[in-house]
Amino acid sequence: MRISSATGNGAGFDALPRDSVVILGAGGHAAVLIDIIRESNILQIAGILDRPQSARIGEAHCNVPIMGGDELLCVLEERGVKSFVVGVGSKGDNRLREELYHLAVNAGLSPFMVIHPSSMIASTAHLGPGAQILAGSIVNSYATVGANAIINTGAVVEHHCVVGEHSHVAPGAVIGGEVSIGHRAHIGLGAKIREGLRIGNHSLVGVGAVVIDDVADNTVVVGNPAKHLRMNLIDIDT
Repeated sequence: MRISSATGNGAGFDALPRDSVVILGAGGHAAVLIDIIRESNILQIAGILDRPQSARIGEAHCNVPIMGGDELLCVLEERGVKSFVVGVGSKGDNRLREELYHLAVNAGLSPFMVIHPSSMIASTAHLGPGAQILAGSIVNSYATVGANAIINTGAVVEHHCVVGEHSHVAPGAVIGGEVSIGHRAHIGLGAKIREGLRIGNHSLVGVGAVVIDDVADNTVVVGNPAKHLRMNLIDIDT
């Protein structure tokens, strides 16, 4: 792996900024997070880790070096990198986000919470480790957003909602009050969920769906009103 060239000055890991953050993943979602972290000016970005088979190692993404694969997590921790951000989004399968989160935690890194300054978060809301609250989104009173969950651009999570760990509320989705969203669920672009419902673990709510009934675990629903389409077999734990 071209570590020295990836860091840009030939000094390899010794040149990494102390107490910095590493981005896991090198796609579109990572680009959004990189912009927010830069604007916040809280931490420097040490670099990006991509999957080991990536042909882009040694290149840059958004002017951030892609240094190597997951196997470098422990090395980075030893060199003073303290935090990580899961830079992989999802289109319905959040297993990789959860996998990367646990890999980094087990390597001794701490999940860094990413919050866009234009988001609105109630003082009584609770955000779990590594939660990502993106531009224009709202997390209202007494809502809970679990570890490593994404509240994406312009999404609304109303009062007393619970968004489970490693779940993704996609851009423009609206979650009514007192809704419970399970572990590793995905709420699609522009979907609307009526107040007081339960959205099950590993479930997928399709783009633009209007949900007026509970959604069972491992279930895909689509349409207005939302109807059962199929089981979400790709995301059933084995």
